[in-house]
Amino acid sequence: MIARITMTKSFAKSIRYCLSDKKELSAEQKEKLSLQDGLQHKDRAEVLVYNNCYGSIPELIEQFEDVQKLSRGVKKPGYHIFMRQAPEDRLKRGQWMEIAQVIAKEFNFENHQYVCVLHHDASQKHIHIIANRVGYDGKTVNDKFSHFRIAKLSQQLQKEYNLRQTPASRRHLSPEERLIPRQNQRQEKLRAAIKSALENTHSFAEFEKRMSEKGYQLHQKQAGIAFCEKQDKRIWTRGCDVGYPFKTIEKQIAQNLPPAQTKAKQQQEEQQQAQHLRQDISYSLHI
Repeated sequence: MIARITMTKSFAKSIRYCLSDKKELSAEQKEKLSLQDGLQHKDRAEVLVYNNCYGSIPELIEQFEDVQKLSRGVKKPGYHIFMRQAPEDRLKRGQWMEIAQVIAKEFNFENHQYVCVLHHDASQKHIHIIANRVGYDGKTVNDKFSHFRIAKLSQQLQKEYNLRQTPASRRHLSPEERLIPRQNQRQEKLRAAIKSALENTHSFAEFEKRMSEKGYQLHQKQAGIAFCEKQDKRIWTRGCDVGYPFKTIEKQIAQNLPPAQTKAKQQQEEQQQAQHLRQDISYSLHI
């Protein structure tokens, strides 16, 4: 489970985003996308919980802003909390509602205004919670250590609902927890895929094709390479982070080549280097 929390200045911006369809998509594009991926792009937002608030988008914004005025000194009166399940997890509607209530209690806004929204336009279901840190008594919820608290709560929820154990971000761990060796399942999976794709591969194009068949997209630039899962292109992992920098991949492919091809490739590289050297010398003579 991936969890994030931010403090917001504008309720209007957060509420409109969570309760509206994506503005960049026309009605025709939404229908076409839904046919392609089987997801719900029209009316993507389902409100699971209204707490001390109710109504349309304009009405919700007005209600939140009215209560915000009870504590004018607060620069960021809103919480925007995001939680997404892993691809293999299948939380039910009622479980998402329970999770929203657990979060509200943990961050002490269970008696404040908040709305919990489930989005249906992504392959991995996720919720957004927009909460008013300002209560009806004018007191404001303390936001101290919010990032650490949401990371810790996410780990607890994963165990409670028997979800895939996703390591928390290192920046959200305590100094003691950062010393504990961690196994990143995403990186382990990628490392195994690269190792398998390199077996008996004789060209980089063949390696790229094999990685695509395993569900990965890669980006190679100069001497670096990075990978991402096709189903989640927001997270890219560098090859050097899993023990396979670009040079190592090139070396492995070269080792797979028959001796005759290896020699021919070496000769080609030597010819290219010699050509670059001649160009450099020619350029120097003209200066």
